[in-house]
Amino acid sequence: MFGRHAGWIAMKATLASQDVNICLIPESPYCIYGKHGLFNYVLKRLEKRGHCVIVIAEGADDSIKDLEARKDLGKDEDLHD
Repeated sequence: MFGRHAGWIAMKATLASQDVNICLIPESPYCIYGKHGLFNYVLKRLEKRGHCVIVIAEGADDSIKDLEARKDLGKDEDLHD
């Protein structure tokens, strides 16, 4: 979704839909792994409800706190010269 430097676009769309469980935006850092990480939450949600709707704003990968997870991510060549 749009929002490389404006996560509010994704957040407004999330709030408007009322069906989204997770919204990742560049302005809010998050962890992928660990007890309180994103993957753990998604797994618990899937076990409990059978579905999980995630909105990811463009550029949200810049907010990943996990250094190991960040090093495996590719970058847009035209945006990160």
